Amino acid sequence: MTSMPNLLSRRATLGGLCLLTLTAACGGPKEPGSVELAISGQPGANTGPDGGDRPLMVQILQLRGTAAFDAVAPLDLQDPAAALGGDLVKAESVTLAPGGTVSRTLVLDPATTAVAVVGGYRVMTGKIVRARVPVSPTEKARFAVTAGPGGVTMAPA
Repeated sequence: MTSMPNLLSRRATLGGLCLLTLTAACGGPKEPGSVELAISGQPGANTGPDGGDRPLMVQILQLRGTAAFDAVAPLDLQDPAAALGGDLVKAESVTLAPGGTVSRTLVLDPATTAVAVVGGYRVMTGKIVRARVPVSPTEKARFAVTAGPGGVTMAPA
């Protein structure tokens, strides 16, 4: 005959093992995703008054949502925290030399649903100064960002 404390101890052990097995089978918490950006500048992307090429500041934004990013005026994006409020997860910037390239790898915050870039063109008229792509915060992705005379573009690499 089995005593009551022994039976409870066995049941607790078996229950714990089942829970541990289910947790391991589901994979547990996922690693954060990442986005690799290859940013390149084309000749004539950001010309000065003398027609010579100038460096271009490119902001890289991790976004919770895209509504504010899509609605805000391009000049307001010079201060992304003020312009985007709660939609902004993280911001960083890089300076792109004329005709140069820069690579960045972003570790995605769990709240990130999109990655965006904003080109700080000296003259914005007639240029597409922002681009965005949806991302999963738990997967890896690669994008090519091109800054040219017509503006910035983002495409899967």
